[in-house]
Amino acid sequence: MEKFPFTDQGAADLIATLYQLSDQDLQLEANTAGSDFSLWISEYFELDQDQLDYLDGVDPQWIGHAAADTKVFLENRKPILLHKMSKPVQKSENGDRGKLLDLDKKQSANYSEQNGYSESEELLFSISYNQ
Repeated sequence: MEKFPFTDQGAADLIATLYQLSDQDLQLEANTAGSDFSLWISEYFELDQDQLDYLDGVDPQWIGHAAADTKVFLENRKPILLHKMSKPVQKSENGDRGKLLDLDKKQSANYSEQNGYSESEELLFSISYNQ
């Protein structure tokens, strides 16, 4: 499979491509994402060396949480989104841009007399920077 730009649209295109796979092939992808999330990300997104180095330095607890949630959402073909802010041009004095990674699960339940009860979930990865 091709590599996708590490952008909001690139992530949407990757998920759309994955969700076209058979259940068996998607399960293989889910297992890979769940067992080695960092490798899975680097195999599917165009990342520069700074991004790869940053990924290698992310706390293993965060990576484990992201891996487990991504696996479940892939297995169930639920929405997975990326919201990535543009990088600030200037780094801080210590060379950092103050990057913040957030992983949020949104669950909603709706009811109307016409449509009855429905539930939905989405997984949102957010990357932001302190200015």
